[in-house]
Amino acid sequence: MIKPIHRYSCILIDFWHKFAERNFTIIRRQNCLHAPKLVLGIETSCDDTGIAIVDQNGQIISEVCASQTALHVSNGVIDRCVSNCFHNANVLPSDIAAIAVTVKPGLPLSLLVGCNYAKKLSAKYNLPVIPIHHMEAHALTALIQYPTKLSFPFVTLLISGGHSIICFVNGIDDFRLMGQSVDDAPGDIMDKTARALKLKNLGPPFNLISGGAAIELMAKNGDPFAYFSRITSYPLYSSRHRTCNFSFSGFLTAIQRKIRQLEIDNQTSPDEVLTEAPDLCASILFVISFILIKRLQRAFQYLDEKELLLPTSDYDQRKLVVSGGCAANRFIAGMLKNYCYHEAIDLFIPTPKLCTDNGVMIAWNGMLKLQNEKLFPHFILRNKKFIQMLDIDSKAKLGHDISRDVTNANIKCERIDIKSFVNFL
Repeated sequence: MIKPIHRYSCILIDFWHKFAERNFTIIRRQNCLHAPKLVLGIETSCDDTGIAIVDQNGQIISEVCASQTALHVSNGVIDRCVSNCFHNANVLPSDIAAIAVTVKPGLPLSLLVGCNYAKKLSAKYNLPVIPIHHMEAHALTALIQYPTKLSFPFVTLLISGGHSIICFVNGIDDFRLMGQSVDDAPGDIMDKTARALKLKNLGPPFNLISGGAAIELMAKNGDPFAYFSRITSYPLYSSRHRTCNFSFSGFLTAIQRKIRQLEIDNQTSPDEVLTEAPDLCASILFVISFILIKRLQRAFQYLDEKELLLPTSDYDQRKLVVSGGCAANRFIAGMLKNYCYHEAIDLFIPTPKLCTDNGVMIAWNGMLKLQNEKLFPHFILRNKKFIQMLDIDSKAKLGHDISRDVTNANIKCERIDIKSFVNFL
């Protein structure tokens, strides 16, 4: 039998624990009044799970990323990522002002995982939810890295394995789509070409990196004008219409045909890598860059004619943001940099880490919307019923589509010497 003094000691200790916990919570809430506002970002539009916490100044408080398939994500990866993100940031869910989550576009199953998890967190901690458009987040990521130099309006080029998009960005909620992929995207072209060339058979590092990275590495020792050079005279592998839309399927067919022809001519074995691979890779990157630059040239000329990029007394409005996974390709980035220098366009490319899919861009997009809630109250979902009704849209378009207007303008671009824009790596 426990002696009375022991029983009273247990009661006293229990009381002290509850008292201390209650007062710690009160102190934490008081400190939160002066703490920076934080937003949790959840990105699960494809295979990767990206979780991040940012503050109102764009500072990355914590970031966690897991490269998994959608099936693995649904089996608990997202829960571990969120827990680790809070732990690394040394904050509690109650310290978060809102949850930003990607709801469009992307793989349906992957989007549902993130959306449903955001709903669960919202219900548990009584937090508002901010629905995020994946491509809008990509376009606005550069504002984190260039807060004083970059402002609206600007043109954005989003290039990745699934997208090629040119958009005029006039504000947080004002996106005007000028052109987009109608078939394959640049990243997809590079991945398929790397497989066709069997670059992984070269061993490390080629068997440890993505197809796009392998193409870039192989191109370092290649001649960018060895193949497909007649692209410089007219857009052979792109649409013949004067448009800002992208079509790479014809170019992909030409690449595959050239690889088969070289393999037959050289009588290569099934596992052998062509000796012409460096020249092929360099030429492929040149053509992709050529097509991107021609579309950008038409986009800026259209905006100039419509007087949407008139310079002010303080600064020139000709600004370009390039993001997406392919923006990290040094060959493409180098040609874009030289083109922008030639055309007096300010170029902004986020760090490679921010160009690929990540939770930071989602959290930052949510923060921008939270800061502008008074102007655009529809940005933020605070009603519990509306939060639970939130759904995904796997095929959502970006902004207001003006691509037909751009095509109908029938803009003939001036000839420029794109070969001079090549940076030999």
